[in-house]
Amino acid sequence: MAHHWRCTLLLLGILFGLGIEASSWHMDDFIKALKDLENSNPDVKPVHLLRALRSASGLTDPFTQHYLGKPKSTSSLHSNVSQYLISALHYHIAPNNQELGVVLTKDGTTVALRPLLLGIEAGFLRRLRWDVPSRLLGTPATKKSPHFEDLGPDGCWDNIASPQLFTLAHRPSLLTTAQVNGGMDGVILAREAYKSRSLKLSALLTLYYSHQLDQRGLDAAPRIISQRRRENFKQLPSHRPALHVGRRAVQGTPTNLTLPLKFLFIHHTSTPSKPCVTFEQCSADMRAMQRFHQDDRGWDDIGYRLVLAGSSHSGHNSVGYGVSFIGDYSRTLPSAHSMELVRNKFASCAVRDSRLVDNYILQGHRQVVSTACPGDALFHEIQTWEHFGVTN
Repeated sequence: MAHHWRCTLLLLGILFGLGIEASSWHMDDFIKALKDLENSNPDVKPVHLLRALRSASGLTDPFTQHYLGKPKSTSSLHSNVSQYLISALHYHIAPNNQELGVVLTKDGTTVALRPLLLGIEAGFLRRLRWDVPSRLLGTPATKKSPHFEDLGPDGCWDNIASPQLFTLAHRPSLLTTAQVNGGMDGVILAREAYKSRSLKLSALLTLYYSHQLDQRGLDAAPRIISQRRRENFKQLPSHRPALHVGRRAVQGTPTNLTLPLKFLFIHHTSTPSKPCVTFEQCSADMRAMQRFHQDDRGWDDIGYRLVLAGSSHSGHNSVGYGVSFIGDYSRTLPSAHSMELVRNKFASCAVRDSRLVDNYILQGHRQVVSTACPGDALFHEIQTWEHFGVTN
């Protein structure tokens, strides 16, 4: 605890020493700072704003200049770029595993800002081909560095509402999850920028990162928003570690599963009775469920981890996965998007990766223990799904 506070005070001291406003590292705050810069320079085109940010932040490496050109250091905007924005683009990992130059988005993703903005600039410049000259690649490494891992890790923020510190879960990799997220979002938004070069940068980021879902969830949401990141990345490697926020320790000793498994069990949470539509609410719901499962039920951990259950139906934990829909589905159904995600995408992925057998059996929770789960409406629905069955 003492170490944590020392790190917090040290970072705040650095920020104030640079003259940076006391804003949190949330994407909304970053967008606000961009909008302030745009308002003070209303006639400046987005591409010139991006170049000014790149110039002020010192992004002059050969690789970047090959694609985007040399930033103009004489830009009139240069002196107007706030220290907050400059610091946001100074990406690095501190010795204590704190990853700087990253922000937290509304959908709970940690995004590195440097690759995000470079990707968007490429879109405004209509330079979407990524042929890399061999002279810019340098000499290939012949030996893996003992100080880095291949990909990952993710980490934890100190606070969701007003994030200040992001700490990696373990030693840094050559490419962290935040950098991957920023790069992928940059590619998506580059294509949107390509369509309209007159769209303000803050407006583009607001449309993508600040869309508020309603109770219909993704069924009624636009296509290009951060919550649909995985769908828009489907042509790219999609595996990335989960973000853990305030997670309690596992009680007991986890037991490894013997794959592939034969069953897929469907649950609903009942309580919470409504699906969460914000990252803050989803985080609170998951922590509440974990407390209930550990403290009231006496289980080792939360029964549902993302979509995989750990100990939700005694006697069957070693033979199948448990997928839980957040909400009470006694009378209504989950969103079509979430059902599609489980019925087809999750199941096919599990089969393809040898997590489930090809002829797996899908069942409702009530078929293996005495319970009303997964609710009458959802149980009636899954009886129409492929692989639904009963066992003797």
